Amino acid sequence: MTEEMSSRDFNKKTKFSIIVAIINENNGIGISGGLPWKSNPTDMRFFRNLTRKVSPPTRKGVENAVIMGRKTYQSIPSMYFPLADRTNCVISSTLTMEHFNKICDQDSIVLSTSFPAALTLLDKEVEEEFIADIFVIGGEQLYREAINNPLCEKIYMTRIYGIPTEVAERCDAFFPTIDLNIWKEEIDRNLVPIQKDESSGTSLQFITYIKKERREEEEQKEKPQ
Repeated sequence: MTEEMSSRDFNKKTKFSIIVAIINENNGIGISGGLPWKSNPTDMRFFRNLTRKVSPPTRKGVENAVIMGRKTYQSIPSMYFPLADRTNCVISSTLTMEHFNKICDQDSIVLSTSFPAALTLLDKEVEEEFIADIFVIGGEQLYREAINNPLCEKIYMTRIYGIPTEVAERCDAFFPTIDLNIWKEEIDRNLVPIQKDESSGTSLQFITYIKKERREEEEQKEKPQ
């Protein structure tokens, strides 16, 4: 799938969410293009289930989309790219589809030169019911652009506790500070509040941030008529 130019703006009804894991103490998300922590099975399962699940279930062939920057794409081991059962949208001004032709099946790959252009492309897929939900998965530059976009409605965050101070201090990529005047924090009551990972010595906390105007709309709908 290639990028097509369009004179129209992206559909204002198309919303997207952010999914991110951060070091609790400093919002660190990366060191030299990699993660500051060992891959955590619990968090990876959460990421996989959330980004793959189409809710509510629709017709066969509908899947979610993940949007990533070039550095995030390059940090994914080749054996796992493209992420299965999802449309993978990579934002880059230097990569070409010829690059992807050489390394993988390109049927599930969208290449775009900017975040707004990516949303325009995916918006068409949403309208045609090929894509259900859209998730931004990194890295830092894309997160900063996405969190300030009015179409961003949720942030799914994994806070990681117990990362050694010397590792946290080496971080060179960070998630932006969340403005609690705009976002409402909601801890997922269906998950253990803080889960200990014995293999890494770290603990995880899963939190969802919902844009306050969206949460107010949901609360109004939940009130008895």
